[in-house]
Amino acid sequence: MTSPIPLTRRISIPPDARGLSLAGYLSARFTYFDSASWTREIEEGRVLINGRPADPLSLLKPADQLQWTPLPYEEPPVNANWKTLHETDDFIWIEKPAGLPVHPSGIYRENTLWNFLGMAETGYSFINRLDRETSGVVVAAKGSRQAALASRWLQEGLIRKEYRVLVHGAAPEAFEARGYLKPDSASPVRKKSLFVRDDAEPRAQPESGERQEPPIPASSRCETAFERIKKFTLPDGSRGSLLAAFPRTGKTHQIRATLQGSGFPVVGDKLYGLDPEFFIRFIEGSLTEKDHERLILPNQALHCMRMILPIKGVDIAKTVSGIPESWDEVLV
Repeated sequence: MTSPIPLTRRISIPPDARGLSLAGYLSARFTYFDSASWTREIEEGRVLINGRPADPLSLLKPADQLQWTPLPYEEPPVNANWKTLHETDDFIWIEKPAGLPVHPSGIYRENTLWNFLGMAETGYSFINRLDRETSGVVVAAKGSRQAALASRWLQEGLIRKEYRVLVHGAAPEAFEARGYLKPDSASPVRKKSLFVRDDAEPRAQPESGERQEPPIPASSRCETAFERIKKFTLPDGSRGSLLAAFPRTGKTHQIRATLQGSGFPVVGDKLYGLDPEFFIRFIEGSLTEKDHERLILPNQALHCMRMILPIKGVDIAKTVSGIPESWDEVLV
């Protein structure tokens, strides 16, 4: 389903964007457009700062208010082959394919799982979310009471998640990754995180008079356990591994960033994969045939296999999502 979408979006500039150019900030934060496209949006008057026309090189200040009214556009097609795995009076387990966004975001407004399920009308709400390219189980609560209960379960670590993931490299039989995520300052992509292990070299002490690094916030900590299920040979002759992943915390990009930081990047991952430029070329529509060969799969090979809620009477077997068929050729 596609339809022209005129939409005005409002953005409040955060403190860490002080001094950035308007075009630079927008292209780094909203990566579905490249810098040239954002420059065109600004020059043609569709982006305002504090209600006034702006220049691509305008320098931003904290609390500036941006307003963007894009031209109506046709949404890109998506893989809409989702299905219901299991349903109770309170929750519903959905199997989401790779390529389908969960929530409206960016250039996807109608072609989302949220819209296909009629969430605005039903009052349902998702208790977990997966990246657009990640496949697997998404669970929705059927009301505010159930959503609040699920939120408490998540905070108390009572919901168990299990993923399957294909990675580059011969991973050990089992390993645990404990550490924290921080913004990857070396990446041109604002949303990319860097995983730092607890056993990494300690941060250098500042010299006298130098600014001291702020302490690591507890909210940045992450922990994931991994078990190797199978070793295999990738199409290029290198080693690969099929892993089970058990995240004990729930941070954005946690598994992908952790695996890249551990030396086992996810197969098909454009942001945390073999080449940091994959994502930029993907956004610009300039991925080469060689890029596709190195990516191996069209989407990142990360799949949420199950989410186990602490409730009685649920047939767990009915809530499990098998790995995508597209992985079969890689695993042979």
